[in-house]
Amino acid sequence: MTNSKSDKFDTFFLASRKIKTVNSSPFIKQICGCAFHNCSELQDLEILCDSLLQINGPYSFNSTSIERIFIPHRVEQIKESAFSSCDQLKSIKISPESNLQVIEKNAFEYSSIESIEIP
Repeated sequence: MTNSKSDKFDTFFLASRKIKTVNSSPFIKQICGCAFHNCSELQDLEILCDSLLQINGPYSFNSTSIERIFIPHRVEQIKESAFSSCDQLKSIKISPESNLQVIEKNAFEYSSIESIEIP
C-alpha cells in the first residue's frame, strides 16, 4: 500500500501477458522497460491527467494492442521503442500543458498512427 503523503512511489516492473486493461494509479511513478512488452491483449491504457507517471524504460508497451494513448503533462520523455510494434495504435494525444521534452528513436515505430494531437 502506498502512502499518498510519502515521496516514495510505486514502480511497475512486469505485467501478466494476458492483461487487457491498465488503469494507472496516481501513485505509480515509473513504468520500467519491457513492463508490458508483448502483452498482445492489452487494448486500454488509462493514464490519469494528474498522474506522476514516467515511462522510464525502452519497450515499455512494445507489441501491445493499445489503440489510443493520452500522454499526461508530467511525462517528460518517451523512451526508445516504448510503443513500437503497436499495430493497433491509431491516436496519440499529448496534454496541452505538456512537459514532454524527448521522444527517443523508434518510440512509435511500426504503429498505425492516424492522428497526433500536439499542443
